[in-house]
Amino acid sequence: MEKFTTLRGVAAPLPMVNVDTDMIIPKNFLKTIKRTGLKDGLFYEMRWTADGQKKDFILDQPAYQNAKIIVSGPNFGCGSSREHAPWALLDFGIRCVISESFADIFYNNCFQNGLLPVVLKADEVQALIAVLDRHFADPAGGAYFTTADDAADLIVRSKHCHDNAAPAGNGTLVGVFARLWILTGEARWHDKARRQVAAFAGELESNFFPLMTLLNGYETLQSAVELVIVGDPSSPQTEALRRAVYDRSLPDKIVRRTSPSATLPTGHPAAGKGLVGGRPALYVCRNLSCEAPITDPAAIAL
Repeated sequence: MEKFTTLRGVAAPLPMVNVDTDMIIPKNFLKTIKRTGLKDGLFYEMRWTADGQKKDFILDQPAYQNAKIIVSGPNFGCGSSREHAPWALLDFGIRCVISESFADIFYNNCFQNGLLPVVLKADEVQALIAVLDRHFADPAGGAYFTTADDAADLIVRSKHCHDNAAPAGNGTLVGVFARLWILTGEARWHDKARRQVAAFAGELESNFFPLMTLLNGYETLQSAVELVIVGDPSSPQTEALRRAVYDRSLPDKIVRRTSPSATLPTGHPAAGKGLVGGRPALYVCRNLSCEAPITDPAAIAL
């Protein structure tokens, strides 16, 4: 395994939620136990059509063909526990994946194979969005341009929210803003999400089929379920609650793990809630209110 010290390289955006291991490397490429030769299968179904024609996938675009970093959405590496997933990424040249969260087994497999998974916290995401606002935002029409304001030889700056081989950035940002609103409790993120949708309202009325990422983000804004786990991270009881939560399929779930001494944002529905009888507890929050706490993992019904 190559020693990991400092990494400098191109970062390719892959603004998708729940990138599972079958998307990373399909099952028909799992017949080998060699770690080389897997790059051809990396993101195969997103890179190739059924008749063998190449799609316009981000890693095949000239600017990102030598990318060493992938920046993606939450729950990266979910699905089956195939070690071929980090092998394929490494064989392609990817050394680091940045995401809001990772599936546990994939996360551990990365460290075992020299691939660095980096988790960004909410405040770090906000710092990146500040850069996005400064260089890509369209203050007049809303949403974001696909090129920065300081790009060389720029004639026209365009923007769109149509999904292609990779989901559209403008669509993905609706979900990002929605999650930041729920995690921080700051109304400005809710407003940014609504303005993002409003910028493409006309396109939604005429043809919504290529706008699924934007619509999924709007669904998160309207009906996300936040699952707040309060407990000592090292406690087996806390870990049991966490595993039970991630075993449930709930596309719009947002999981927050917090210690008993932590303070949630003012106005958050779980603010002031803590352990129950000295035991870790799960609070299921919808529409700015929380249900009764759950301490038994077997009692979780989402």
